[in-house]
Amino acid sequence: MAMKNKKSSDNKSPSVDFSQFTNSDGYLKGGIDIEMTSKDETQYQVGRGQRRMLPEKKKTTKWF
Repeated sequence: MAMKNKKSSDNKSPSVDFSQFTNSDGYLKGGIDIEMTSKDETQYQVGRGQRRMLPEKKKTTKWF
């Protein structure tokens, strides 16, 4: 017999204490710094699914 998921009758959203994630100024504490690329650079990547194409016809993808 297949089990059915029973939804609880509580439609309340869970309460989250944001003070554990923020400092006294309201900014996030901790975390990981992420290095972003320059907005003026364009990155190129060879397209997928082109195994049997001639090398001069392979497509490249531009990431802005």
